[in-house]
Amino acid sequence: MGFCFCIIKYLFQKYNELVDSIRIEIITYVINEVKLKKEKNVDYQVYGLFEGASGISLVFFYDYLYSKDKNSLNTSLELINYELSKLETINNCNDGALYLPFSKKDKRKSTYFAKGTGGLIAVLVRMNYFLNYDVSNGKLVNILKTLDIPLFVNVGQFYGASGVGDTLLDCYKFLNEKSYLDKANQIAESLNTYLIFKKNKIHVPSDGLDKCSYDYATGLKGVLNFLERLDNIALGRRFFLDEIIEVSKYEKNISEIQI
Repeated sequence: MGFCFCIIKYLFQKYNELVDSIRIEIITYVINEVKLKKEKNVDYQVYGLFEGASGISLVFFYDYLYSKDKNSLNTSLELINYELSKLETINNCNDGALYLPFSKKDKRKSTYFAKGTGGLIAVLVRMNYFLNYDVSNGKLVNILKTLDIPLFVNVGQFYGASGVGDTLLDCYKFLNEKSYLDKANQIAESLNTYLIFKKNKIHVPSDGLDKCSYDYATGLKGVLNFLERLDNIALGRRFFLDEIIEVSKYEKNISEIQI
């Protein structure tokens, strides 16, 4: 269910009465699934943005911004709190950094976008920005520490440097701290190490470093998307609906002005 936010993004952008009824049907179905898991005390087997609770939380957060349905907001907060409860430190590491394991059974930890703190942070900073409080109850400071890593094995968006770079740009945009922009620039400079020049063309290695890749998830497209956004911070993150956050934030601020 985690990656269903791609479907919701499409429905939001192509809104009409028919599509809105489909949106409501999907949201209602997922709410019932979430309630059923809670009633039966069933764990989500996989964590992270693409397959875990934080991805579903993002869906409901966007739906709340769009529909103003408090049920969607409550479900979003419930799901993000569930994922926050799964954070762990690394043994023999005293910096207090909180990582998200890949899954209930796979305890590997990473900063990556698809499975890891990169995707979780991307959701948290957006929720905090709009709601004007820290939904992580103080944990965000230690989650952000996971972005302080000196090198990467892969360059892609889903499991590599470009995805972490994009998350740093999220932090700069929504937390308004220049240090995150500086770190994103450092990652951009480090990408030169991975470039392969052949037949007057630029290539990058795929995840696993066994071939060249040109797709968004593991290859050149994802790298270029990060670099393009670095040149234009106003650009939103692919698959995300930053525009609806900005509009909703503006409307919320206007409504709070006392005449």
